[in-house]
Amino acid sequence: MKLFLLTSLLFAFTLTSEAQSTCRVDLLERGYPVQSFFAYAPGDMHCRDALRDCNRERILRNLGSSAQCVSSNGGGGAPPVIRPIPGPIPGPNPYPNPNPNPYPNPYPNPYPNPLPGPQTLQVGDRVFPYSWDHEYGATILSANPYLREYRVKSNKSGDVYTFAESELGLPAGCLDRFCVGDKVFPESWDHIYGGNVLAVFLAKGQLLIKSNKSGDLYKMNPSGLAVGSGCLEYLCVGQTVYPRSWDHSYGGNIIAINPASRLFTVKSNKSGDVYKFSITDL
Repeated sequence: MKLFLLTSLLFAFTLTSEAQSTCRVDLLERGYPVQSFFAYAPGDMHCRDALRDCNRERILRNLGSSAQCVSSNGGGGAPPVIRPIPGPIPGPNPYPNPNPNPYPNPYPNPYPNPLPGPQTLQVGDRVFPYSWDHEYGATILSANPYLREYRVKSNKSGDVYTFAESELGLPAGCLDRFCVGDKVFPESWDHIYGGNVLAVFLAKGQLLIKSNKSGDLYKMNPSGLAVGSGCLEYLCVGQTVYPRSWDHSYGGNIIAINPASRLFTVKSNKSGDVYKFSITDL
């Protein structure tokens, strides 16, 4: 019986000694303790567990080289006071929006789209029905999001019509490399006045172009349009060229380039007429 009690006391003393024999690792940030990690086992080899945990925390906090893990074998003691790392001082936005919307929608949509996903068109928007041939367009009065249809009022006659969303063009945005307001030169035209992009028909992949000569409207694909700026290889808009097929010394000026077909629109300095050339002919 005495032997059993002596053995039990020795075993309990051993457990208590092992539990008190700890290894502590402190995570220091610029000399200030941030967090402590403990290994409750005897021997130096177990300190690596606390070091591992400390280094993992240092990486997670993204403290960098300013932080270090310092170990203290045995003894344990009370953990240090943890001082949180202060965050950045809030201040004014260094990158404010230089172009806030100067033309807010005067007719906000009172019936937002109940279906998931963004609604491209809103009540009060100016639109251009695909089947119309005048530049006044129409104004959206109401929307049926379930059928994706819109009731619009003609800005020319005042009459009201119903159109599917795919039939309406917006006087904003871009298609391919062309945007509303750009001056363009359709390859099928033979004058130097060109036209301007009035609207984009995203669903149909076309642009609404107003001729700067006649004022008429046309629907065109981006691939058939040249733009009056930029360069293609070593030739740029505004440069004087001498086409191989011409027999006079006046030459001509490049007024537009079609990046899709790689054709140059050239105005003759002799006749004023407009021609299309490939780069090998200039």
